Amino acid sequence: MSYRVRVVVKEVKGFCASGFKLGDEFVVKKFYVPPQLNTRIHLHALVGMSSLLLPFLKGVSARELGIGTEDDVGYVQCPILEDLTLPAVLWFSS
Repeated sequence: MSYRVRVVVKEVKGFCASGFKLGDEFVVKKFYVPPQLNTRIHLHALVGMSSLLLPFLKGVSARELGIGTEDDVGYVQCPILEDLTLPAVLWFSS
């Protein structure tokens, strides 16, 4: 069985190099990101969440992965900082 994961920006602190804003989102389906109108995909964020995203897409609980307190909602942080004087903290929920 395969799941569809909606990735939503839940928090932004500082400057995001990709221009993500609170509430921006994209979908991951099976093993790809389907084309969507006006959707940006920040590769660093995608790489940062990929090790958790793949099991999540297979139905593994966010609790089991250690990324959330609910089965279907997990949180990961974007690993990249564009400018260390303006730290960016992006939290994504799935």
